[in-house]
Amino acid sequence: MAYGTLISRVRTSDADLPIENAAVAYYKAAPGGVKRLVGLRMTDRSGATQPISLNAPDASASLQPDAAGDPEPYGVVDIVADHPDYNRVTVRQVQVFDGILTTQEIFLVPSPGIGVDAFSDTVYDTPDQGL
Repeated sequence: MAYGTLISRVRTSDADLPIENAAVAYYKAAPGGVKRLVGLRMTDRSGATQPISLNAPDASASLQPDAAGDPEPYGVVDIVADHPDYNRVTVRQVQVFDGILTTQEIFLVPSPGIGVDAFSDTVYDTPDQGL
């Protein structure tokens, strides 16, 4: 098994400012349809996490056209970003490629505050690469 690297950058949706101390959790699918936590990072002053190394198929899997039944040449991970002042965001099926550093931008919406019905969590589905 090979590895790809992922960094998340968490920013405000309205002013595009970095969000410090946001919790960013990384999940991979496990047998039985459950999600397994594979990493947790906190954002720094620039809104970025430290890199996380994740399993991915070997890069050679992407050198040939996709044949029926071949696995995709990338691994996938779901990312959940959370901060007490913002509504949670989930980005599903983020692709991780062998030997590649991927940066996933995540934009959080400010929470309306205590005692006010919060906006529902936001979920983004990452489209397939079509490889």
